[in-house]
Amino acid sequence: QNNDSDECVQTFTFTVDTDSPMFVEALPENATVECDDVPMAEVLTAMDNCTPEIMVSFNEVRTDTDCPQEYLLTRTWTTEGDDCGNPGISHTQIITVEDTTPPVPMCNTIRIFLNASGMYTLTQGDIDAIAAGATDNCDDGFTYSIDQTEFNCDDIDLAIGAIGGAEVEMTFVDCAGNSSMCTAIIEIDDSAVPFNFSCISDVNVTLGDNCSATLTPEMVVTGFDDCIDSYNIMVDGLDTDQIVGCGDHTYMVELVEDGEVVYTCWGDIFAEDKTDPIVDCPADTDEIT
Repeated sequence: QNNDSDECVQTFTFTVDTDSPMFVEALPENATVECDDVPMAEVLTAMDNCTPEIMVSFNEVRTDTDCPQEYLLTRTWTTEGDDCGNPGISHTQIITVEDTTPPVPMCNTIRIFLNASGMYTLTQGDIDAIAAGATDNCDDGFTYSIDQTEFNCDDIDLAIGAIGGAEVEMTFVDCAGNSSMCTAIIEIDDSAVPFNFSCISDVNVTLGDNCSATLTPEMVVTGFDDCIDSYNIMVDGLDTDQIVGCGDHTYMVELVEDGEVVYTCWGDIFAEDKTDPIVDCPADTDEIT
């Protein structure tokens, strides 16, 4: 009987897993972005040296300010722990969203009609029509205002618009305080302003020291209103407003509105010289040759 025996020893070395899972992708960094350029949240995955599949959860918190266009986004990615009891890890990205872009202004031309008193006040509808088409990159509720709302005949500049008018400034402001401006044209129609002019048929004029006088509309025309742009005056059929010499003269006045002669009237003038003659006497003398 053979009692010989054989023995084999195998040693197992167990490595303890002390490493938490880790993210695979590069981690998003903090950023400041424009309100119309907020990036989408990135998709992060995780890996572990022992656990084959690691889940990643995502959470986003928005912190608002007084303006809806400006806020903070706090984005957090968190991995679950591995099978060996190592805890998960997390990464936080803070995105500051701001609005630094002013509204894109728009100034449209509108036409207004003065009333019989020669006045007009812009309505909100008028102001909206002027600003129609203006936009903002983030703020649909941006505001706009105009620097003049009341108009009369004095505001008509014949060089502005198709029939004469005025220029106004529009200001656009978003919630963040960004502003922009543009110039709008208000065409002013004064056709409803009453027209009741007439010329004085007989006018007496006193000549000056040089035996002449200047004829003005105030001397011969009645029924003024502010919508008359200019006056053409002719004396004795000549293109002049000067009355020269004593005696009888004739005059004609043309009233110009919106660049056109809208009324013509005429009358007679009697010019008088009421300045006494000046006599220059020589000095007394007691010697005569």
